[in-house]
Amino acid sequence: MQKKRESSQVKVFKMPVTTKIYFDTRNEIRKKTNDYPYKLQVYCPDPKGTKFFQTIYGATVEEDQKLSASRLSEKLQLLKTTLQDIEDKAAEAARKLNPFSFDDFVRDFIKDNPHFDQARIKVKPQVTDEKDFDFTEYYDDFPILKEIFDPTTIGYAYQLIIRKKIVWGKIPTAYLYQSSFVSLRAYGGNVRFQVITDTYLKFYTEWMKKGGGGRKKENTKTTIGMYLRNLRHVFNYAATELKIINKEKCYPFGRGKYRIPSSRNVKKAFEPGIISELYAYQCDTEKPWLKKAKAFWFFIYFGNGMNPLDICNLKYRDIKDGLIIFERAKTEETLAEDPPVITVVINEDIQATIDEYGNKDRSSENYIFPFFEPGMSPLQQYKARQNFIGFINQWMSEIFKDLGYEKVKAGAYEARHSAATAQILGGASLLEVQEMLGQIDPRTTKRYIDSLPITIKRAGAARVEAFKKSLENHKPA
Repeated sequence: MQKKRESSQVKVFKMPVTTKIYFDTRNEIRKKTNDYPYKLQVYCPDPKGTKFFQTIYGATVEEDQKLSASRLSEKLQLLKTTLQDIEDKAAEAARKLNPFSFDDFVRDFIKDNPHFDQARIKVKPQVTDEKDFDFTEYYDDFPILKEIFDPTTIGYAYQLIIRKKIVWGKIPTAYLYQSSFVSLRAYGGNVRFQVITDTYLKFYTEWMKKGGGGRKKENTKTTIGMYLRNLRHVFNYAATELKIINKEKCYPFGRGKYRIPSSRNVKKAFEPGIISELYAYQCDTEKPWLKKAKAFWFFIYFGNGMNPLDICNLKYRDIKDGLIIFERAKTEETLAEDPPVITVVINEDIQATIDEYGNKDRSSENYIFPFFEPGMSPLQQYKARQNFIGFINQWMSEIFKDLGYEKVKAGAYEARHSAATAQILGGASLLEVQEMLGQIDPRTTKRYIDSLPITIKRAGAARVEAFKKSLENHKPA
């Protein structure tokens, strides 16, 4: 049982920051005091985030239930007054922060406040510049951060860009830039910008196609293109921001120079018959992880092709009148427009997945599923999301293998594309599918047509040849 009292509202740029006292019975009872703690819950909508700060106060479930009574013992009256005072002062402290940030709130209100458990409080150093950011958590995953580079080399610019991406919370992008640099260094070393000519990149591309970088198989055009688009940005950053190169003298990209290879990364969607077969598949009861992977695969499929990051970000406040209404997570900093709002109808399968695998605490600001937790860093969230995707991919492959489909990619993104394909086959327009998926660029949606099952394409080819039958009836004898 969790209780939330009436909230105090403060406004920051007309965006409410909400403070509430929260009676937390989610974990085991506190052994020293034999009760459950009261926490201050703070919710900030922009940027979205919720954090809990444990007070030194607690109560039993019976005592907490009595707090709403009109007459209280002296002990409970003091507790009630103290908690209300904490909530009111928290609201006032939040009001003074313009704009609001959790780090500033902890520093100004929580730290050294005798009403809060200080053993649980960690104050981050105030970040006013990238130099003030603590990269310690990221060193193991981003070894490039610990290196020292000559400012005239590509490694110097790569490192600065990666640092910026981490500070901004763009962890997937930071990983991609590091992979790009590792590949280029494996080919020719950490060279000066002037060394990289269009011919240099031509040979690098051929090296990558032959499995360069220690891969057992050829690198795809998609991988090569991503790495070199990163390098192109590094050149532009070095010229415009760092001003360490002159683009007119050493820029290998563009008309008459090196052209980055493009590819159509066509995803495989499953035919309706295979989807039916998968839905009817009975998972081994001794392998509950198969049932869980299948449940989330169909959560994506029935959820308008919802992507894994959005599933991780879902909160109970997103459920309204039998619908899940949420804003698609910004996965790219280039997404200048407001994120699309997506509406998903909760069918029996979606509800069953929420009931079985969702958090039992259904308070509005709690995550629906336990993949993310309040207070996670961007790196921790990224790893949690990747673990979620890997879980689905691994065990769905086993299910498809058991169904007789060998070497078939059957993961989270195939579920997304299969959902889009099902909509197209059912008569939905590209505009409708674009809205369903929350895509900004209609060109991205058009690629889903290439995912149509080959049997459907053959049927389409037969339809355009249908006129030939009429000619057969008029052949000369």
